[in-house]
Amino acid sequence: MATFMFKLGTLALKTLAKPLADRFKGYVMTHPSGRQAALALAQRLHRVEVTVARRADGREGRAFIGDMTEERGVELASKLASEGFVFCVGAGLVGLEYERNRRKDEAKREAEAEARRRAAAQALAEREQLRVVNEAQEARLAELARRLRSVEDAVGGVVAELRREATEAAVGLRDGGGGGGGGGGEKGGRPAPAAEPAAAAAGTAAAAADGA
Repeated sequence: MATFMFKLGTLALKTLAKPLADRFKGYVMTHPSGRQAALALAQRLHRVEVTVARRADGREGRAFIGDMTEERGVELASKLASEGFVFCVGAGLVGLEYERNRRKDEAKREAEAEARRRAAAQALAEREQLRVVNEAQEARLAELARRLRSVEDAVGGVVAELRREATEAAVGLRDGGGGGGGGGGEKGGRPAPAAEPAAAAAGTAAAAADGA
């Protein structure tokens, strides 16, 4: 919307430049000091024009250049005032357009720089968040590994205890079986009836403990 209004204002000024130039020309030519300045500028331009024309024709050297008649001087001065006003309006519009584009480009560059800064800050925050998550996961994994080692140690202790108890039970059964056999020999030469099943149970318990 702002661009449309600016373009519309520029078009309006260009349209009004010619009528305003005519009014400015009338003011300059009716004002004594303005009229005198315009006539002096017209006479100077006349001398420059004649000098350039002489040199273009190949005529060198100094020559007397007379002043224009007042009627022609007034005509040229009026034209200079009118065209000068139009030129100033056009130059002002060009300057405004240039300044507007410069500010627009500068705002665009600032916006892009701000977007890059925000993206960098967001990336830094995401990296920091990932670092914190990784540290938490590493700490959790370390805790799980510690607990696993504790469980393994506990299981190993239980297995060792079972093996020891099974070994002690087997040794006790063998010792008990030998004593019972001697007594039976003294009585009638027959072994104790519970010795063999007890020995078999002890062997089964030891095998189970070894398998665990």
